[in-house]
Amino acid sequence: MLPVINFLDLCTEIELIELDLERVDADMEFWFGKGGFMLGSFGATKFGSKEAIERIEYFHNKKHGILKRLEHYKDMKEDYVKGLEKFTGLEHKITVMRHVKNMRTKEIANELNLSDGYIRNILSKCDKKMHTPLTHDVLLYK
Repeated sequence: MLPVINFLDLCTEIELIELDLERVDADMEFWFGKGGFMLGSFGATKFGSKEAIERIEYFHNKKHGILKRLEHYKDMKEDYVKGLEKFTGLEHKITVMRHVKNMRTKEIANELNLSDGYIRNILSKCDKKMHTPLTHDVLLYK
């Protein structure tokens, strides 16, 4: 897992975590079975109830970790959105182009017919405003 660099990375990471959660749920269903009857599951039938119990414990712990990661990244996304909402007009447009659309400063300058230096100055000011209130700025889970 790479550190989250921008909003697109953050959204992608959330999607990947949700896929991990689906996989763990499928594994748990294999070992535990539907309706909560573990001894009737495919895993217990094929490998025995002792193995099924061990696997359920493993996947339960794994699911708990995934849910914590998902909550962490959703909080980050919420903070990111709050940060973006601080801007209006040109600042908002430039910040969204940079952080959401992942455009380079030269691309933004060309699209808006402004100088690259002017875009960099605006982004520098906006980045300071945006990152000050973030509470989930640091990658906690690897």
